[in-house]
Amino acid sequence: MPEPAEIFERIFAPLSQHAPGSEASSLRALAAVPKLALDARILDVGCGPGRHTRLLARETGCRVAAVDLARAVLGRVRVPGDATAERIDVVQGDMGRLPFADESFELIWCEGAIYCVGFREGLDHFRPLLLPGGHLAASDLVWLREERPAEVVEFLALEYPEMVSSEVRRGEIAASGYELLEEFALPDSDWFDVYYAELEARLLELDGEDLGPGRAVVEMCQREIDVMRKTDGACAYVFYIMRKTH
Repeated sequence: MPEPAEIFERIFAPLSQHAPGSEASSLRALAAVPKLALDARILDVGCGPGRHTRLLARETGCRVAAVDLARAVLGRVRVPGDATAERIDVVQGDMGRLPFADESFELIWCEGAIYCVGFREGLDHFRPLLLPGGHLAASDLVWLREERPAEVVEFLALEYPEMVSSEVRRGEIAASGYELLEEFALPDSDWFDVYYAELEARLLELDGEDLGPGRAVVEMCQREIDVMRKTDGACAYVFYIMRKTH
């Protein structure tokens, strides 16, 4: 019988993105970053299959280092024949132990992945890697209001116990040595038009298979989709764009 970790990889490896987001939201976040020189260096942490990596390389003309722990997706980051391929360096690595020297990057990008190490911990890990005055763009799931559907609260207390309000995140940004330049909540379409649409279709493809213990992974993913349809605006992924101050 396949192990749960194997099923998780089988579910997510074919998807075009591994978290809520869209080209429109990535472009909006990038627009909040001052224009970069062509010789600037960008780090995309938790790059997944490379949707935002390619966007960063295309829109800035800069070299991008793309890092992810999952080897299976890294082969999809550079698309043969795509003009961005020659400006992307793919690195397998842990975002908590990034293999780069201090002050290596003008921009660090972490879209839908900073929860892997924790938001505050991620801010602390990334700051030394930024040049003075460098920028960090990161998105995270946060509470937007106090009135929250009980089913959503119960589910997220198990799946993301470190989740806090956007107000708390702003305080963490300031305390970690950054100036917040812009923030915005991703629209529901960033969850459902591509990410959850692809994920749910993938779950249906696996529905008839005997997955043994791995069946729990499929059920957990479907449960997430069902619950997130009921948030009623109580939470959202929020993009934070900030500048290193010290």
